[in-house]
Amino acid sequence: MRIHRIFAMILRYLFAFRHNLDKISDAFYWPTIDLLLWGLTSTYLASHAPLLPDLVLTVVSGIVLWVVLWRGQGEITLNLLEEFWNRNLINIFVAPLKFSEWMISFLLLGLVKALISFFFAVFVAFLLYETGIFIYGWYLMPFILLLMMTGWWFGFLVSGLIFRFGRKLQALAWTLVFVISPLCAVYYPLSTLPHGPGRSRHSSRQATFLKARAR
Repeated sequence: MRIHRIFAMILRYLFAFRHNLDKISDAFYWPTIDLLLWGLTSTYLASHAPLLPDLVLTVVSGIVLWVVLWRGQGEITLNLLEEFWNRNLINIFVAPLKFSEWMISFLLLGLVKALISFFFAVFVAFLLYETGIFIYGWYLMPFILLLMMTGWWFGFLVSGLIFRFGRKLQALAWTLVFVISPLCAVYYPLSTLPHGPGRSRHSSRQATFLKARAR
């Protein structure tokens, strides 16, 4: 494994990033739109729900952290698709580049772009809503690491499906990750997910207790 080959691949994709409006919009435009849409919605709901003072912080934090997972997954699948679209896979496989070096360049590139989008989203969130995600302190480190690892394995899963079945499944590169987002409790606690019949009685008792406590 050669470091200079990994660095060359990262540099190649970074040059493409500078001159590609689609990639720039993925990194900066869509996080800003999500923060505007969901941040303003949560601000409105919080003004009518005084019992939820941390609603804006919860929703904005979910958006910012979801950016990390999305960038980690997207850099693997979308860069692979670009090689398909440009008919450049043959050139890569005949080059003196190992498959492991190619994959490591994807991982490092995803990490770099995820951090860029993450700090940009943190800045926008603080600018718009005066919410600082860094109040979570060092707990952010394992969260970001786990989100990156989740994005990586999901990106490799989608890439494997594209390699196996061809470009007819290319839409999975930017849609499949959002299928798991309702199960990841991005904007709400995990207890909000539907429970089985055996837990319905416990959930109703818990809701009754919370209402009595609020009074």
